Amino acid sequence: MPETPAATVWQEVCGHINAAAFGPVIGALESGAVLERLLDAPEGREVDALAYETGTRSGLLHLAARLFELEGLGCRSGNLADCRTNWRLTQAGKKRVEGGVREALDRGECSSRLAQAMARIYRGRATSELAKDNLATLVWSEELAVLGQAGWAERRDGLWRLNERGNTALPMAAQFLYTDGYLPLLARAPELILGQTPYDLGRDGEGEETHVDRETDIAFSGLVFRHTCKDAFLELALPLFSSPARPSAVVDTGAGDGELLLVLAEALRQNGLPPVTMIAVEFNEVARSVAAHRLAEAGARHLAIRGDIGAPDAIAEALSTHGIDMADACHVSKSVIHNRSVTGEAEAVRDPVFEASLAVHLDQQARPLTAARMAGDLVEHFRRWLPWTRRHGMITIEAHSVDPKLVARAAATPILSMEITHGLSLQHLVEPAFHRRAAALAGFRSLAMRDLQTGHVGAPLMTCDHLLPI
Repeated sequence: MPETPAATVWQEVCGHINAAAFGPVIGALESGAVLERLLDAPEGREVDALAYETGTRSGLLHLAARLFELEGLGCRSGNLADCRTNWRLTQAGKKRVEGGVREALDRGECSSRLAQAMARIYRGRATSELAKDNLATLVWSEELAVLGQAGWAERRDGLWRLNERGNTALPMAAQFLYTDGYLPLLARAPELILGQTPYDLGRDGEGEETHVDRETDIAFSGLVFRHTCKDAFLELALPLFSSPARPSAVVDTGAGDGELLLVLAEALRQNGLPPVTMIAVEFNEVARSVAAHRLAEAGARHLAIRGDIGAPDAIAEALSTHGIDMADACHVSKSVIHNRSVTGEAEAVRDPVFEASLAVHLDQQARPLTAARMAGDLVEHFRRWLPWTRRHGMITIEAHSVDPKLVARAAATPILSMEITHGLSLQHLVEPAFHRRAAALAGFRSLAMRDLQTGHVGAPLMTCDHLLPI
């Protein structure tokens, strides 16, 4: 069956999103002589030894080996869970490397410019106007010229105008927000991969992150929640509020732009349920400010405070100063457990589920961690939340790592880009089974679970679980 125009353009969109992230990684591996050594080793190389020889950062070389596997360009073998990994190029990988990396670098740069242009168009709410081919083509001529380089626009009557592929791509413009937000990090990929200094993502004079445009990132995260997670979340959350022993508040730790709290507040209203206090807990000042503004604008009873997912006791203390009992709240989080700080100091926890992990695990200095060490950290994380979740539990929405072979066989996904940005920014993706087993060993039972985004590769890319202490 021939592909529809939308399916074809979606492949192009994913290709550009991935190229923008993969190009800088390829460039770093080339300049560090990593690819040259892999070409000279038909049986592959042990990753840590290769890192030592080339002066590259060991943890990020483990990440690179996984990235090549995601693309079908490489293969890993050995005891991956214990970081004893051999990396060799596949035939496709050898062909790509032997052909030179200039094409990958050029495409990465072109795709980065495209991400910026599409993100500006989306933020400028110009998608519908550009589709009408009116005066907006003059206002957005610079962006349309960039789209022209991607084959999505062409010059007619002296102006850049969208063609059929461009009109198909325009409704997908929001997909580029994620890439655009992480371009500062991607620009530093060579420095981070090749560097031997302490791993530092950087902060400005006011202590705010410089590796990501957080406002863009949380806007994209909110869109993902609304389009992918909303129904599953409400299915798990709403029954709590029709119970006589309903929570007095909802605490969203890592609230981002407040989208989850806004959706829940609206759902309570639509279902005739009394409102509760919506509490946005955010470590990041930009996100905290955006969430507070949106909740106030919606007329929701709310509070926004500073807090860290890894320090629930401190959150409880902060809430107590506002007269709020954290133990009487429903606790929720979206894509923030994997963004906790991991030192690697937790006691290792061995279990068949953890030993089967194919993910790359890193500490906060981008050093490789065994799966058992990462499991120990995650179990400890869940245990810290036990005292505060005994009444109403916690609902976790998490993004996950999947088997690279599933991704390599998939037609088109932006997973490569997600893994690169998560890895470089030290976010700790694990498989769904890994996540759930750690919660169980910590003392939680699952009241309900939902697997999300299973259609892309045949395995869930996200999960939504309602956990309650045993």
